[in-house]
Amino acid sequence: MYFTIIIFAAALLFLLAGALPCPGGDSAVIFRSPVFIALLGIISTLSLYCCWKNIRNPYFLASHLGAVIILSGAFISFLYGKNTQFNMPVMSAMLVDKIPAPNNGRWELGFSFSVADFKADYYKPDYTFFIPDKSKEGGHRRHETFSTEKATVLDFGKWGSLPVTSLLDEKTGKWTDRFDLENGCALLRENPVPKDFEAKIRIVPKNGSEFMCQLKVNRPVSYNGWRLYLVSFGNDKKPYVQLSAKNDAGRGTVIAGIWVLMAGTFISCFKRKERFEDDKSCNN
Repeated sequence: MYFTIIIFAAALLFLLAGALPCPGGDSAVIFRSPVFIALLGIISTLSLYCCWKNIRNPYFLASHLGAVIILSGAFISFLYGKNTQFNMPVMSAMLVDKIPAPNNGRWELGFSFSVADFKADYYKPDYTFFIPDKSKEGGHRRHETFSTEKATVLDFGKWGSLPVTSLLDEKTGKWTDRFDLENGCALLRENPVPKDFEAKIRIVPKNGSEFMCQLKVNRPVSYNGWRLYLVSFGNDKKPYVQLSAKNDAGRGTVIAGIWVLMAGTFISCFKRKERFEDDKSCNN
């Protein structure tokens, strides 16, 4: 009994350590340590021993076997899972069937894909207000930053005001980079902040017709065992997107274990209720 408590307490400490921020390093590396893997192996062995001791109790078996299946799936992912990040240009004709792997390697996808299109929506920009100051380089001094997201008029106090529509070109829909006021003050546009962005992925199977998929943040595209995530984007010289690709070999096993664990827990709730009612009737 005490041995089990110590093992679970040690595993809990590892989980807490991995959840804490680690300046200058990857705190999740603790989950790949041999000690943590050994602890999970011991917990799985203890769970199987409990199942053997309570083999006639189906909901008890389901609850404990579900946990073992989840840990087994996680171990499979640790051994055989693949995870990488890379940049892809927004160019429909540029098909790739291999992606970068650690140690300058390449992973075969089993299909080809390209980024056919990309679209980003931005918040309305912020503008920094500069007032004349001959003692500063450039003759201006930063005073305050104003948001145009909800405001219709920018109030500069004693330096006046300006309608937000004066900063927007209605024909092109573009915001002006700099606006000079008559009193010598100036407004400079800050870098735009993306609100949402999405891409269109062109997938070409080895056998079959090609098709298009919509790729959004936290809404990956899954195909042939791979999941593609949209991480970021840029436009240094040509537009590109940053993608994350994962091939999680144990994902199906983990999902199956979750369902088994949920079923066992669900059934045990009713069993406990029946046992409580039986004890109550005996007492009466």
